[in-house]
Amino acid sequence: IMTRRAQTVEPILNAYQCASDNKDFQAVYKDILAHPEWLSVIPDGKNWSILHHIVQHGDVQQLNRLLDLQRHNLQFRLLIKTKDTNLTVLDIAKQNSTKHPAMFQRIDRLTKMDELLNFAKENQWVKCKQLIRECPEILNQKPPYRKYYFLHHIGHVGEQNVFDELHKQYQFDLSLSVDNDKTVCEIASENGHENFAKYVKQLQKNRTRSSTPRSNNDRTAQATSQSEGDEAQLLAASTEWIRRFNMADFKYVVDTYLPTAKLYARNA
Repeated sequence: IMTRRAQTVEPILNAYQCASDNKDFQAVYKDILAHPEWLSVIPDGKNWSILHHIVQHGDVQQLNRLLDLQRHNLQFRLLIKTKDTNLTVLDIAKQNSTKHPAMFQRIDRLTKMDELLNFAKENQWVKCKQLIRECPEILNQKPPYRKYYFLHHIGHVGEQNVFDELHKQYQFDLSLSVDNDKTVCEIASENGHENFAKYVKQLQKNRTRSSTPRSNNDRTAQATSQSEGDEAQLLAASTEWIRRFNMADFKYVVDTYLPTAKLYARNA
């Protein structure tokens, strides 16, 4: 009779072997979809997790698909270590960076994003700002397995000074939401920081006004002004041309050729 332990271990070993051999990724994906926690589990008798093998093989698309399945796995940690050599996925990616540079870049970026969010949770704003100076791209990014963006951590505690400093230098994306639901304003309000929420809302309104397309009247006025300017330039050019060639009948030439020049300029 198969024991309960064997029943739970056997499926992960099937997915594990596929990941180790770099074959049948769909089987791996299907099992991780049903058991997200298996991605970072090191089975009995093994030294690596499925995640370590995926990173070693260097397929970033496969990695991203599996990480997307960790959204609700609160126990997931990216930098788990191998049993035999204490290597993290960052170590493995770095060792293979020449062969798989895109994988190393992805793991390195994920690691930096994790560091930023961990510092933010601990209110270590000086370290946050230092990390953003080194890698400003992560300001509006987060790993797929994390719930909050950096901006939301600021809203959670209502740190307006930190917000102002970073927004002025790097520009937050104020539309970022948690699971396509709560914005930084809502998070701030829920945690008793109504003034901060109102402040950000006003910034959003001001930005919306400044980016609103001009009316047809504005565009028509500009076009008319430009047209009049073109006509003035043409007239000046015609005058200079006539002066240089000492043409006697100035009025005749202007009346004859300026309408044609205007028409040409408008249709050019």
